[in-house]
Amino acid sequence: MSEPFLSVIMGVYNCPTEEMLMRAINSVLDQSFSDFEFIICDDGSDNDTYKWLEKAAAGDSRIILIRNKRNMSLAYSLNRCIEISRGQFIARQDADDYSLPERFAVQLDYLKTHNEMSFVGSDCLLFDDDNNICGSRKMPHHPKKLDFLFNSPFVHGSVMLRRDVFDHAGVYRPCGYAHKYEDYDLFMRIYHHELRGANINTPLYAFFDNNKRRVPRIMRVDEAAVRYNGFKALGLLPVGYIYVLKPFALALLPSVVVNSLKKAWVNAHGH
Repeated sequence: MSEPFLSVIMGVYNCPTEEMLMRAINSVLDQSFSDFEFIICDDGSDNDTYKWLEKAAAGDSRIILIRNKRNMSLAYSLNRCIEISRGQFIARQDADDYSLPERFAVQLDYLKTHNEMSFVGSDCLLFDDDNNICGSRKMPHHPKKLDFLFNSPFVHGSVMLRRDVFDHAGVYRPCGYAHKYEDYDLFMRIYHHELRGANINTPLYAFFDNNKRRVPRIMRVDEAAVRYNGFKALGLLPVGYIYVLKPFALALLPSVVVNSLKKAWVNAHGH
């Protein structure tokens, strides 16, 4: 079997509905660029997620389905996908989001014509529980190290990477107690190795904007640790200390205030 030009990787755990899962999967299968393998790792789901995945895989030979015996973390699942992938480029996709039809074609063209860039993301549309577009997120075109201080300047599900990025920076790491923030950690490690990424300032990805979610305090501790380690590696201390404390400040505020602050920041800065 010939090697695909692109590998698409997705980790899934207890997707709440088949409709949500199939929206994500079909957004990949219906891309205008079709020379890819789509590796999906079920992270030990205990609802009907794996049954839905089996049905999808039976309908398209590009889907490669693997499964963890128990819930391990998104980082672990994505690393399993990377380990068996064969493409020159690796694209992410999250199970609760969807890609616009031209995403892969546009991002591949960008990477083929911008050899100085190791990976590329994009601007994003935001959609709500009713699948209505409720906003957008404009990301910095050429993020610098300083752009990591407030938030990650990349939407994880929107990125496409050259395969050799993982040779330089390593693969995903489950971070902290909750095993989250693997993307923030990876992007800062990539920049620590003097590699760079860009964002295409056209929405190529749609992101589920779940403002009802409240981040547990233990995850705020994990985020602070990821920030400290990343900022230290990037030479962003001591100025970065104030941003290391940001998760603790947010943990003390009511969720309604946090969401208002997020919206105000996006409106003012675009990401």
